[in-house]
Amino acid sequence: MTVTKKQLESNLWKFYLTKLEVVTIGIPIITIYMLSKGLSIAEIFTLQAIFGLMLAALELPTGAISDLVGRKKTIILSFFFYAIGLILYGFVAATFYGFLFAEFFFAIGSALLSGTDSAFLYDTLKKLNRVSEYKKIYSNANAFYLLIGAVFLMIGGFLASVSLVLPLKVAAMAGIILFFTMFTLVEPPFKRSGFSTNKYINQMKKNVIFTFTHKRVRWLTLFLGITTSSGILGFWYYQPYMQIVNLDLAYFGIVFAGLNVVAAIASKFATKIEEKIGEFFSLLVMGFLPVVTLFIAGRYFATIVIGTFCFQQIGRGMQKPIVTSYINEHLDSSNRATVLSMSGLFGRLIGFVVLPTFGYLVDAWSLGQSMLFAGISFAVVFLTMFFVKPKD
Repeated sequence: MTVTKKQLESNLWKFYLTKLEVVTIGIPIITIYMLSKGLSIAEIFTLQAIFGLMLAALELPTGAISDLVGRKKTIILSFFFYAIGLILYGFVAATFYGFLFAEFFFAIGSALLSGTDSAFLYDTLKKLNRVSEYKKIYSNANAFYLLIGAVFLMIGGFLASVSLVLPLKVAAMAGIILFFTMFTLVEPPFKRSGFSTNKYINQMKKNVIFTFTHKRVRWLTLFLGITTSSGILGFWYYQPYMQIVNLDLAYFGIVFAGLNVVAAIASKFATKIEEKIGEFFSLLVMGFLPVVTLFIAGRYFATIVIGTFCFQQIGRGMQKPIVTSYINEHLDSSNRATVLSMSGLFGRLIGFVVLPTFGYLVDAWSLGQSMLFAGISFAVVFLTMFFVKPKD
């Protein structure tokens, strides 16, 4: 079927729909909700580590699926599994294993979308001869996702004041609606040879070899993976920290909304910031601002210190638009989704080690000591990364 320019251009605004994570409606209270079901902090961190391992195991296979069968089909499948996970969380899960079962579906959905959304946008722009707009459009879409996420977070906080489980039930219903909207996407034409088991395996092998042998792609992919894992760890520290400083539950949604706004602003201006300070200092900001948050919050416990979470959000907002742009410069359509998925794989594998370790340290030591040790660990890792960074 011939795809018209108008149809392809419709992908540009529909791409924003792929950034709608309705699960954020339940984010402000997710840790509190699981604690209310009898889970400990260590179990919650372990649950997320297992989710990360499942996601890591699925990253490459699902990336190859996108490169072989198409972006649209993969995105539709992603939102289908995502909706199932939301339904289980909101209406079924009540134990560690119940939440783990729901996380399995989240892992499939997240893995299918990882790399595919970026490839979907890039291939659409490539066909429209507008590749130069990738960073700008991705940054704007990321800002949109974060701002809408802020609205979802405030809604979630309000709903939680009515019932702790209500935000999760509303998120599940929204997830079902979002799944059906994915059918309106238009497949961007790109070179693919169709699915077969041999091609599938060879595709993965070829792209893994490419990622590990291309020095710049390898470094950028690993860097994005490490920053992703540090952000995930930081997120799971937020709610226990806010509990310790006695922040009222009603304000949790407002805090998370504010953090999303900060990340949205950082994403919106990511391209301008990168153009102003250059690649090296942009990467430095993305790597070390989250470390600053861990050091300050780990050392001082006060309501005002919650403001330092903003440092981590600046790095979060800049990461994907900038780093995926650098990686995309070295890829073509046949391997784009698979290679971009590698950063998610690295991040989740690192998270599988990091989350249980620091979750255990929260119980064995204290939240503050765990955060300080995490800050020191990531500072050492990033210093090493910049020391071995390949020349352009």
